[in-house]
Amino acid sequence: GFCDALNTASFAGYNDWYLPTQKELMQSYIDGSANNLPYPSVYFWSSTEGSSNTANAWGVYLYNGAMFSTTKVTSYYVRCVRSS
Repeated sequence: GFCDALNTASFAGYNDWYLPTQKELMQSYIDGSANNLPYPSVYFWSSTEGSSNTANAWGVYLYNGAMFSTTKVTSYYVRCVRSS
């Protein structure tokens, strides 16, 4: 919902914001771009749902690349990205 709100408001003049996939978040850890975030040592949600339970989604701890799957009602951060 947060990324959708950015699109509705045309945040920074753009309306192509989205929640990255688990793979995209992991790639930001692998290539080091997550180090440019103000707080990489927090948990970030991805748009990738659990394969056996769609009430769950995957997240990534960008500080060390740890992944987790838990219920979507758990409070974690989101990092919206733009299409390139």
